[in-house]
Amino acid sequence: MGWLRLLVLAVGLICIPLSGLVSADEFRAEARVDRNVIGVGEHLTLTIEVIGASRISGPDMEDIEGFRIINTSTYQTISIVNFDAVRLINLQFVLLPEAEGEYVLGPFSIRSGKEVFATEPLTVTVIRGQGPPQTPPQSRDDDGVFLMRASVDKTSAYVGEQITYNLQFAYRVRPRDLKYTPPDHTGFWTEEIGETGPAVETIEGKQYYVVNRRTAFFPISGGRFTIGEAGARYVVSERRPFSFDPFDMAGGREGRAVTEPVDIVVRQLPSEGRPAGFGGAVGRFSLRVSPSAGEVKTGESLTLSVRISGRGNIKSIGDITVPDVEGFRVFAPKARESKDVEGLEVGGEKIFDFVLVPERPGDEVIPEFEFSYFDPRKEAYVTLRSDPINLKVLGGDDASLTGAAGTSPGGQAARKDIRHIKRVEISRDSLAISGGGVLGFLMTYVPALVGIVGLIVSLERRRAAISGKGAVRRAFKSAKVDLRKAAGMATEDGRVAESAGLAVKAVRAYMAGVAGTSETLVDRDAVLSAAGIGDTTKSGIAALLDALDRIRFAPAGADSTEVASLVDRAQSLLKAAHAEWSK
Repeated sequence: MGWLRLLVLAVGLICIPLSGLVSADEFRAEARVDRNVIGVGEHLTLTIEVIGASRISGPDMEDIEGFRIINTSTYQTISIVNFDAVRLINLQFVLLPEAEGEYVLGPFSIRSGKEVFATEPLTVTVIRGQGPPQTPPQSRDDDGVFLMRASVDKTSAYVGEQITYNLQFAYRVRPRDLKYTPPDHTGFWTEEIGETGPAVETIEGKQYYVVNRRTAFFPISGGRFTIGEAGARYVVSERRPFSFDPFDMAGGREGRAVTEPVDIVVRQLPSEGRPAGFGGAVGRFSLRVSPSAGEVKTGESLTLSVRISGRGNIKSIGDITVPDVEGFRVFAPKARESKDVEGLEVGGEKIFDFVLVPERPGDEVIPEFEFSYFDPRKEAYVTLRSDPINLKVLGGDDASLTGAAGTSPGGQAARKDIRHIKRVEISRDSLAISGGGVLGFLMTYVPALVGIVGLIVSLERRRAAISGKGAVRRAFKSAKVDLRKAAGMATEDGRVAESAGLAVKAVRAYMAGVAGTSETLVDRDAVLSAAGIGDTTKSGIAALLDALDRIRFAPAGADSTEVASLVDRAQSLLKAAHAEWSK
């Protein structure tokens, strides 16, 4: 079996035209250094690895600030991945630092045909004296079939700046079982970047399959920290006697590999130039603010989305400060976020959805939003500002506006009935010619007077029933029915906003009857100025409406228990208000 596999592999390699290899992955390039902190006079090895390209040009290495190139070398390897041949081109440069300081190497541009790929820049710190020792491969087997090593792209970073940690597994015989133990990362927030490989690399003259597992480390405070040792337990199989196939395995033995810990120096963010609204975001970001609509009616809602996107730890972005927005009530539910990886940089976006409810018609302006962050590459703070947003707020319908003019629902009907009653005029001539004298007068006109008085009393009772106490009593009964329905809705899945809306309608309808105004005009001021109800009860109703509106317009984070409690509170407050008003 071993001879057959070697034969198939040999035939496959012969049949592959090396001048035009098939790429299993897209063309890309990666740059790395053997260490990020070195001393003046020590050598630094810069490696640029090009993957999936047969011919390349570049990079331009004529001018590397702070370093002098003393040696260069190039070697190529070929890997078979999913029956595709992938060429790996490694360019190595030995650099000698010329002075102390912190330097940025790259980005380096590599061209393959019409495609151009730029590597990520690398930060190297040159110190006086001797730098920390380079971490060697750890836990090598007796015959070197398995090794593991850890490295970082920088050993000095600002608070919140990404440090890319790379854990490399290299094996000549594929392990049957591999259990990975991550490093201790006290003092860091971590995000997984991903895994690449296996790819074939030559290490100390031997070919290995290499897997790179990368993690983003974000320091959360200044000082000196250590990324602990990473470990792995594995089982490698023994080779069969008389077999020339290194992948022909039988039996097995256990092994353990451990990397050396990595020391990191974390610098505090500068206090000079720090904006007042800075919330701790570190990276490179953009800001965009957009409303869900350009027009909205009073009493209705629109969503204002504040979107922050870019490279950096999205979870470190704190709450956004809302500018003074006049003419609106503002509700802010929980933010939503998403993560992505570009190259080796972690980033994504965080979106804050503010719910705005206009309180008056007219042309309104939402002021600019501000967001500040620290850019480690520029070593400076950046403040972004959005453009102001113009919104058109439309008024309510005509019926609501008519009702707000001070007429009760039954006022027009009452005036219409009274308008057809003619005033009775009594003249001296009529008294003179009335038969029977005074008795005749009484018999003639008293029944008419009694009829007029009865009609006036009837009309007054009707008016009171329509626009006075009768209307309030009916509003109270209707509110109790609506609140019972709202209590039932609160226990059903997905109906918390509907339940809160019905409770708001019930409370406002009752307060509209008490205040003698339209339901659409019942706001906090109308509630607090209502006559006949105590200040404590009115304050409770105003706070209740605010809480219900928050759930109605921004139901994110609300649950049925909270809504049911508010509906129960509404029932108690209306009962107390009606008792006080009826005295």
